Amino acid sequence: MGLFSVASCTLLHDAAARRYFFEIDGHRAYIEYEERPGALALTHTIVPEELRGGGIAAALTQAVLEEIRTR
Repeated sequence: MGLFSVASCTLLHDAAARRYFFEIDGHRAYIEYEERPGALALTHTIVPEELRGGGIAAALTQAVLEEIRTR
């Protein structure tokens, strides 16, 4: 897998699970978060083994940070 582009995926949000995620080729890469007063703490980033090595974690983190900044 080549380097991943954040532009090639839509950032999705599951508020009940406190996760932002990408769905890619039937796999879900996600970031879990905790809500804190005035902030969100990003606590875990999970990328399935099948998707590792292409920069998906970095792209997901970038997309989540951009989303948080627009709030």
